[in-house]
Amino acid sequence: VDAVTVCAADDCRTLAAHSCFVVPNGVPHVDAEPRADDTFTILFVGLFEYEPNADAAEFMVEQVMPIVRRALPEAELRLVGRTTHRVRRLAGPG
Repeated sequence: VDAVTVCAADDCRTLAAHSCFVVPNGVPHVDAEPRADDTFTILFVGLFEYEPNADAAEFMVEQVMPIVRRALPEAELRLVGRTTHRVRRLAGPG
């Protein structure tokens, strides 16, 4: 590659890239306070009209979330983004 862009100087050192440029994140890091409740939410943001994202959404709902819920029954998955009927049909509790 001609250049690598990262968001932290540590990444440049780790990559040891010849042309490495640091572009800091546009939003400052804020330490989050621990949540008072026991919920666990997984957020998947994507354009679900794009077939690979729709495939991934189905995989998450049908294959991954049953495993997650065995360990964390209160876990939720939120699919956020422009969608189609294929992904909307995945809606349900959690």
